[in-house]
Amino acid sequence: MIGNGYLSHAKGVRSDYMYISGVFNGETTSPSHRAKIPATYAVTVDNSKTIGALLDVRQGSYHRRGYVSDTNGAWYELRWYAHREERGLYVLEVDVHNDLREAVTLQLRNAFFHGQYRSEDFQFDASFSSQGSICGHTLIPETSGGPAHTVCVAQTLVPDALSVGADQPFASFSFVSAYRTSLDVDTTASASPVDAVRAAAEGDLARAQAAAATLYATHVDGWRALWQRSNIHVEGRPDVGQAVNASLFAIFSSVRDDWAYGLAPGGLTNYYNGHAFWDTETWMYPALLLLQPALAHALLQYRFDRLAGARQKAQSYSPPFGGAMFPWESAFSGVETCPSWAATGQREDHISGDIALAVWQYYLVTRDATWLRAVGYPVLSDVADFWTSRATYVDDAATGQRAAHIFDIIPPDEYVDHVDDSVYSNAVASLALSFFVQAHRLLYPAASAASAASTAAEDARVAACEQLARDLVILFDPALQIHPEYAAYSGAVVKQADVVLLHYPLGV
Repeated sequence: MIGNGYLSHAKGVRSDYMYISGVFNGETTSPSHRAKIPATYAVTVDNSKTIGALLDVRQGSYHRRGYVSDTNGAWYELRWYAHREERGLYVLEVDVHNDLREAVTLQLRNAFFHGQYRSEDFQFDASFSSQGSICGHTLIPETSGGPAHTVCVAQTLVPDALSVGADQPFASFSFVSAYRTSLDVDTTASASPVDAVRAAAEGDLARAQAAAATLYATHVDGWRALWQRSNIHVEGRPDVGQAVNASLFAIFSSVRDDWAYGLAPGGLTNYYNGHAFWDTETWMYPALLLLQPALAHALLQYRFDRLAGARQKAQSYSPPFGGAMFPWESAFSGVETCPSWAATGQREDHISGDIALAVWQYYLVTRDATWLRAVGYPVLSDVADFWTSRATYVDDAATGQRAAHIFDIIPPDEYVDHVDDSVYSNAVASLALSFFVQAHRLLYPAASAASAASTAAEDARVAACEQLARDLVILFDPALQIHPEYAAYSGAVVKQADVVLLHYPLGV
């Protein structure tokens, strides 16, 4: 995959489609999915013999080399990259090395010009010129009355052939596509929003053409800055370092610090419809937090910006829950986009605790109290209210003790449904409540109890959360010395080893 966190091709450089982070088509649980956008440079060389290909993770580019017309005297290299610094630019560069001392012609085939630029997700216009541009809008908003997404692509067109004269030992050609959307262009002051997006894309293209000679160098500089504090080397195990760095490359290609539109398990692709799950905070976020905290910041900003959708989901139950119940699958709007056939969207609630854990981890690493007050605390507060409404206190008649339970849930072990007291879910809920209490006391210490920010009612709410964190049942079998997966667990095969997660990342 070649991407820069804003745009990426679908499966390979010769894919028919691109994706832009945040651009979805389809209604909520239908489901909403990343919209297919035409890939302008799905180019092959017809009169050639391929001799090699390279994915350069260090420089964020993909290369293909070949001989022209099966000769050894003239060869070419195609180089594709999504520009790391200029996020809307997708570039194809063609270098031709001619040692034949005779004219050489590359016969090119581009899927974009063979009727394959249509997409079931968009209604596109079809106006092209020598500096072609194409605009369109998604067909189905994610929510009723919600926005459709406008996408415009301005491009330098790839010809059917590239020729190098007999007196030219080397020639280089550059082709640039500039992608812009209604998500990153202010269209409010324009009589025609589409024209505003088109103008922005065409402006980006003009600037890129003026800087064509340095585009690749500035792109490489952007990747170098990422790797300077992220390259992993394992002494004696280069295979491990290679695997880790390849994984980091996939994540870096899918998220950026100036574009807070989430991260899906498959990165900036349409795997899992491009939705954000708990995978974001639990599996991909921790490495970013330590290596690239600005990227981690963008992922949490994505959640904060969609608090309204999480609150809406909490209110959709009967009786309604309080606070913010983050969706199991989140796309553009922040409402639940899990397909309607999957029960996980209704009952796999631990994700709200997972997000709270990520919020508190960010504060512990950065000690940014200003961010905690503005972004982290509202998330922690709403998640605490959700768990308070989700838990149920039960009096044990035999012991006279009172304990809190979470009934009717799907744990990370998705092989089961309608279980009680998932040990992982209860543990992460308890932690989320504790994080809220700690954040509240940090931001509103006892000395300011008389202030409007810390009323008696609020103090009582904080105390109730602190008590609930202690009272939530964490199942333990003293005979077997294990934590059962959930109440009534009898040894069945599990999908997720979620008990193991108590140790890491929960630290229980």
